[in-house]
Amino acid sequence: MIMMRWIGLAGLALILALVALIMTLPLRWVFEVSLRPQGIQAEAVHGSIWNGQIYGFRMGQFYVDKATVRVEPMSLLGLKARFNVNLEDSATLGQGQIELGFGHVAVLNWRGASELYRLPGLAQLGVPAGESLRLSLDEVVFTGAGCQSARGTVSTSLLSYYGHRFNVDLPLMQGQLVCHGQDLGVDTLTQSAIFDLEAQLTLAPGGYRVHAEATAHDQDVVPVLLGLGFSEAGEKWQLNANGPY
Repeated sequence: MIMMRWIGLAGLALILALVALIMTLPLRWVFEVSLRPQGIQAEAVHGSIWNGQIYGFRMGQFYVDKATVRVEPMSLLGLKARFNVNLEDSATLGQGQIELGFGHVAVLNWRGASELYRLPGLAQLGVPAGESLRLSLDEVVFTGAGCQSARGTVSTSLLSYYGHRFNVDLPLMQGQLVCHGQDLGVDTLTQSAIFDLEAQLTLAPGGYRVHAEATAHDQDVVPVLLGLGFSEAGEKWQLNANGPY
């Protein structure tokens, strides 16, 4: 009995020592192994996974001044690493968790907002500072087979902004996070007295794709649709776009 107790204590001590060792891993090493192969860049990476900072975080056109990263020590006991991440930037704010496990990557409990002009595909629309996209993400899980689950909401003031430019009152645009096959996506359905809009955004590894269809119930909304890049297709208006991040 005493021997078993000592073996148990020795095993616990070994596990705690291993956890302590892992927590001292340089964040730069983790970044180079897990993020840079995905095309994510950084100007500088400092500290350890216990308390580290990523400066000049860039994914395509999307840029954040600083990301602070801290690992949750208890998550390491479950043979996975869960990081608390905080984004700090004048145009993008966000905080949540990223979990790295055997065979999966998950984004959890993420809340954030970004200026629309910072987002891929929207800069050319001339949206001014102050118009934003808000994200309330509960869970997104990726495995080797791609997107496995996605739960959360996205909302943006883009329609309201363009409506005001043409003296048309339009609602906020809201969507649900979903999996489009292997890729993460957002499905939106906006209905009002002046028009109906259904859109799908797909975020694939090589870039984004957008397909949207609108039905105009009032001709006052037509200049808004033209400004957003829609073209007339029979009784509907359609938008198809794609591009890199």
